[in-house]
Amino acid sequence: MKLFMQAAAWSIALHIIYFLSMFGIGYMKTMNYTPDIEGSWKSVDTLQN
Repeated sequence: MKLFMQAAAWSIALHIIYFLSMFGIGYMKTMNYTPDIEGSWKSVDTLQN
């Protein structure tokens, strides 16, 4: 039973670290994102009828 509790504790700890790191990376990418509006107009194609 001790081994099961240790495995569960390590699993929970690693999951928390993983989800917090993914949240942090996503938050930093969102805060540093700057859209390139002028560059996006260069690749506009006309739609077919």
